[in-house]
Amino acid sequence: MKVPIEASRQQIQEFLTSPRSRTLAITGEWGSGKTYLWNQVLYQHLQDCDLDQYAYVSCFGIQTAPDLRTALFLRTAPKRWALREPSWIEVNLYWPELKGRAARLVGRVTNLVGKALGRSQQVAVSLEALATLALKNTLVCLDDVERSSVPIDQLLGIVSELKEKRGCRIVLIFNDQAMGERSAMYAQYQEKVVDLEVRLRTTPSEAFDIVFRDGYRSKAELAPLVSSLGATNIRVLRQH
Repeated sequence: MKVPIEASRQQIQEFLTSPRSRTLAITGEWGSGKTYLWNQVLYQHLQDCDLDQYAYVSCFGIQTAPDLRTALFLRTAPKRWALREPSWIEVNLYWPELKGRAARLVGRVTNLVGKALGRSQQVAVSLEALATLALKNTLVCLDDVERSSVPIDQLLGIVSELKEKRGCRIVLIFNDQAMGERSAMYAQYQEKVVDLEVRLRTTPSEAFDIVFRDGYRSKAELAPLVSSLGATNIRVLRQH
């Protein structure tokens, strides 16, 4: 059942602040405010989340599962950066930590594989193979899932791995009406992977309040017009 934005806020907040490893799907039509709502709740309640890292990845243009794993690794950062742009000083301080983490992972994996194959064997380890190993106890947001070319079973397999084995909390944001032929496979795996789904139905008044904030000139005059048109697409309203 689709619910208005305000009714969805509490569900998203509970997911964000829950100590459990779970997967949330936020679905709705394009322009309904899915990403806006997630970011708003994230901004308000991130400090109440027990996870220290945050990874945001837009799946738009991502072609393969290895590409997705690599993007997740590269976009993982301290969760405080989700609230504001980090300074150059912070980035410069964090970069050696990221390189060190990758180096430690490479060392661990090559050591294990080397023992299994024999010391004489040369071992090469790619970044994508290590990516999900670095994502431990991380809040993960995969946006624009419907725009990805990654097969949905592989994408949900990564999500399941992060949830079950890496202690992550994952939110999937997508237009479920634009999944096309992948809808059937998503439905097949949904029950196993997705713990909670928020199906967003933005009302005209909610869309209006998001686009035309307090203090906006002519807000009072525009409100009846938007209401009479039944306009709910936030992107369209922002263009006019």
